[in-house]
Amino acid sequence: MPARTSLIERGAGGHYVIIIPEHDMVFVHRVNTYLRGHQVSGADVGTLLQMIFDAKAVSN
Repeated sequence: MPARTSLIERGAGGHYVIIIPEHDMVFVHRVNTYLRGHQVSGADVGTLLQMIFDAKAVSN
């Protein structure tokens, strides 16, 4: 069986779709880019993902 890998697609202003098979997870982050100043950095998305993983670890 092939190794499982994560897939990441990134769009303008902070739109992300991240598929993480080993965690049975699909993460979608959208931003209202029609409003000026509404952008999210890759670091912010990484922080949010880490918070989700930390919360999952606490609940297990």
